[in-house]
Amino acid sequence: MENHQPIRFFLALPFLCAIALNCTSKYNIVKKRNDSFAQSQLISVASHLKNPAEPSKALFGSNNRTLELQFVKELKNNAEVKNEVTFSFHHHEGDADMGSKAFISADGKPLEISLSGTASNVQSRTSSHKTTSYKHSGGKMQAVETTNVTTHTFKVSKGSLNLTPDVASALQSASIVQVRVYFGADTATFTYEQEPLQAVKRYLANIPDEVE
Repeated sequence: MENHQPIRFFLALPFLCAIALNCTSKYNIVKKRNDSFAQSQLISVASHLKNPAEPSKALFGSNNRTLELQFVKELKNNAEVKNEVTFSFHHHEGDADMGSKAFISADGKPLEISLSGTASNVQSRTSSHKTTSYKHSGGKMQAVETTNVTTHTFKVSKGSLNLTPDVASALQSASIVQVRVYFGADTATFTYEQEPLQAVKRYLANIPDEVE
């Protein structure tokens, strides 16, 4: 009997690649949407920042705190009506809540910003993983399936920023951008890599990657 498994694998490969692209398309893509009711255009982009500069307090492992920045602006008659950034800081359950004080550093020049509407909540994510082991039973090998369930609990702190023209201008011209948030006596400082930074610059220049 012929083995068609490699053929099936290559046939499924484009489908798997499409799934992977859909999973990663949430970030670094500038989107433009026309709002016919408001007679305006909405432009947005999301950044996902990882690996803060501060070391982990754990004996082993890296600092797994992350920061998501959601930029949204509204244009009406080619004029900017609003330009807002939502901060979503994912950190440890036992951490203090994120405060309103934050900094954006453009080429080493820190700009203090104030986040409004800061709030925090604890969330949980459950995942399961099946493993198969084998044991002898009645002279035969018998498969035994075990399901391991893991629950990860973490804190999400949010706040919003009105992106002023001076901060937007600093971001547009900078080659190195860092964002620092505060939670209690601790800080988390994130550095923009080139791909997300270039996406933010396209957003600021009103250059969409996708038009809905």
